[in-house]
Amino acid sequence: MLDSYIIQVYYCINTVIHLYYYLLKQERKSAEMSWNLDAAAPIYQQIKDKIKNDIISGKYLPGQKLPGVRDLATEASVNPNTMQRALTDLEREGFIITLGTNGRVVTSDLALIEKEKDLQLRGITEAYLARIKSMGFTKNDAADLILHLEEEN
Repeated sequence: MLDSYIIQVYYCINTVIHLYYYLLKQERKSAEMSWNLDAAAPIYQQIKDKIKNDIISGKYLPGQKLPGVRDLATEASVNPNTMQRALTDLEREGFIITLGTNGRVVTSDLALIEKEKDLQLRGITEAYLARIKSMGFTKNDAADLILHLEEEN
């Protein structure tokens, strides 16, 4: 009985991971950055999250040069100072590196990028589990549905 549950949980987690990476690939396929900024949340934080997501999804590769502050600000339709604040935070966190007058590049620290991927996946999974629990579903219900959906695809 316990072995069956462990196997179901394993497949559930495995499916969530595959779904997460599938969604990241879909986002990467998008040629243009989409800046869907919401006035209800701090703009610089949304920009920071967007660029960080582009880094962990592989849109920006380790060592790749980022567009300039003005170019990014124009693309996002924000003030360059707002963009600068987001980039400064990302640099402080280690996701980008400033090369003086040569601009900024994405970190080559793959461990940092993988750690952030894991943190985001964990957050998505925890939110999913909390939501289904609040709706009266069990982990087994979720595991069964994921297995069923996986069989369909």
